[in-house]
Amino acid sequence: MKRPEYDPNDPLLRSAFTPVRRDYPKNVTLFKGLRWDMLPDLPYADRMPRRLITRAGARVRGIFNHSRMGRCEWESGPESCLYPLLAMTKSVSKVYSQPVVIRLNAGEYTPDALAFLANGKRLWIECKQDCDFDDETRAKMAEAALTFLAAGDRFVIVDETYLKDELPAVINARFFSTWYEETADFVPLVKEPRPFAELIELYGAHAINRAVARGELMLDFNVEYSPQTLMWTPKKGEGYEPDFIRT
Repeated sequence: MKRPEYDPNDPLLRSAFTPVRRDYPKNVTLFKGLRWDMLPDLPYADRMPRRLITRAGARVRGIFNHSRMGRCEWESGPESCLYPLLAMTKSVSKVYSQPVVIRLNAGEYTPDALAFLANGKRLWIECKQDCDFDDETRAKMAEAALTFLAAGDRFVIVDETYLKDELPAVINARFFSTWYEETADFVPLVKEPRPFAELIELYGAHAINRAVARGELMLDFNVEYSPQTLMWTPKKGEGYEPDFIRT
């Protein structure tokens, strides 16, 4: 007797112990270290983001490499400012630039960055020159925000309020993030704020700069660093974090 045909995806045949099957795009290769099980269930497009470096300099304009955060490619001025800020943020553990393409009713959309936070949450980021959008862009950003929210993730749009070359936080982040190393130096305990120049004279520029890059020394990121900049050992839970991540 021929066995009756059945649909293995029929919900009546599933139980609470049946693993949920997710269909992943077949033509998408994720960044090294990024896996589909690390991502939420979203309507992914079955194509790669356009992030190839060409001889003409099209698409990708620069690369930010950081040993903790990873390799991030940027296409615009605001994006180039974003990655040093994230690198100086201890609550950010890993960042992927333009990781996937998502299908929306308003059209396909590629987020500029995906940040994994130390608390296990995901933050999707869009960089813009400003937030004065046309109707089409506004509709796409609104739909993207609702899509990520429904998946349990956060989505933020960051503009030149935070991402501008001349901002002190960006200048500080660009300088100190280049000093980051996994291996820690001897870090002095600075209970009371002391000038940058004084600490360099006592312990050397390499040790102090690397301590700042690792978050083991603090400074006011809203003021551009100088020899007179005060630095101190952060208290538990204290550390640099941009407002667009905190809120």
